[in-house]
Amino acid sequence: MRNKVNPRANKETKRLKTYLGCVKRDIERKVENPNIRLKSLLEISERILTQSKNKIYSIHSLEVECISKGKSYKRC
Repeated sequence: MRNKVNPRANKETKRLKTYLGCVKRDIERKVENPNIRLKSLLEISERILTQSKNKIYSIHSLEVECISKGKSYKRC
């Protein structure tokens, strides 16, 4: 989201990413051998924190895509 359009949304997004980063580091520090499910969630969380392209729009169903302005041919 652009800063001038909705600064409150950007502030909340930053806050959520900070919280996600803290929880992710805490889990990595406390769990020595994560199982397959936890490892995949940690990979998704890393991708969320560093995303600029190939964005994740839904954690639970990864086949969700962005449709910009209601037009399927537009890129987000």
